[in-house]
Amino acid sequence: MLKFIVRRIISLLIILWLVSFLTFLLLQVIPGDPAQLILGIEASPEALGSLRARLGLDKPWPLRYLHWLAGMMRGDMGISIRLERPVSSLIAERLPVTLSLAVMAMLIALIIAFPAGILSAVKWNSPLDYFILFASQVGIAIPSFWIGILLILTFSLYLRLLPTGGFISWGKNPLEALRHLLLPATSLGLVTAAFLTRMLRSSMLEVLSQAYITMARAKGLAKFQVIFRHALKNALIPVATLAGVQIGFLMGGSIVIEQVFALPGLGRLLLSAVYTRDIPLIQGLVMFMTTMVVASNLLVDILYAYLDPRIRFE
Repeated sequence: MLKFIVRRIISLLIILWLVSFLTFLLLQVIPGDPAQLILGIEASPEALGSLRARLGLDKPWPLRYLHWLAGMMRGDMGISIRLERPVSSLIAERLPVTLSLAVMAMLIALIIAFPAGILSAVKWNSPLDYFILFASQVGIAIPSFWIGILLILTFSLYLRLLPTGGFISWGKNPLEALRHLLLPATSLGLVTAAFLTRMLRSSMLEVLSQAYITMARAKGLAKFQVIFRHALKNALIPVATLAGVQIGFLMGGSIVIEQVFALPGLGRLLLSAVYTRDIPLIQGLVMFMTTMVVASNLLVDILYAYLDPRIRFE
């Protein structure tokens, strides 16, 4: 098990390095001069040159990459060009919003997907199975921001039950924080639930057709025991992998959802950094969000190895 974890950590570190290199390289070829954006088009060449030197933009990009990478390894993400604040402090301010959104969306997805996927498999070829399949296909087809807009129109503007957006700190008022996050989290969670439901249904159907399940039924075990004690654990193996992939979707989807619901999270901060070409902030945010996704996938891989011991020896 330890060797498996070490191998996974090494491969994920290589992925992080590749992302850091590609991110830095792409930001060098994007048109636009950060110094020009800060000082304006009427700035003198002397002022532009002085600012480029202060920002380190006058050095060759390989040297800038090595300097930035060394800082990242020390935990120094640099200083935001526009906001003139450490990137790490900006991330720390916005992280609770995005993390709350992602966790709540995943909880909503699991609450919907588990009963729906199990029921669809148990009631295979029934009207309930067809309805769940149709609903999950609709959930996959509709973009999360469309779902968000529909939820705002229905629950905020028409029924006036929930706020249209914004964020309230959990420490100030937990109930209001929940009310403000319910619609955006549901927008993300419904799409994730659709994927997980179809995967769980497919996996459950495959497991329920195995010989050991037939043997368990022949022994007279109750249907509840057959499903939850014998079938579900093995059916969760591919679902756990898909859940890890969906964490990346939640991080990417939060960028759009935070704009729709005016949430001051990492996604909104990233879009703002892209608009202003705040290179240190873009690099820091991309690396931090990639690290979160990679760490989540590592945890899923460990869970996968626990559920299926054969994986450890591959």
